[in-house]
Amino acid sequence: SPLCIAMPSMITSNCLGYLPDTLSSAVLKGYRAVIGKISAQGVVTDTSIGTGIHKDIESYYHVSKDEIMPWGQGLALLMLGGGLPE
Repeated sequence: SPLCIAMPSMITSNCLGYLPDTLSSAVLKGYRAVIGKISAQGVVTDTSIGTGIHKDIESYYHVSKDEIMPWGQGLALLMLGGGLPE
């Protein structure tokens, strides 16, 4: 989900030439990572049910990702609406 938040602006910035060429591969890698989480049925998988504030970093790795979360779906749509990275 966090990657989907950043990707629309990264894709737009990249397409408009605002980002240095060195970041183009990172933008494409992020885009492909999100695309790789979209199932054949069009559902974005591997989105968490939300993360409260945890006491340590390790706790974030154990947040459930079993349910389909609407915000993960919406953020992916936002990313896809930003267009394809060049």
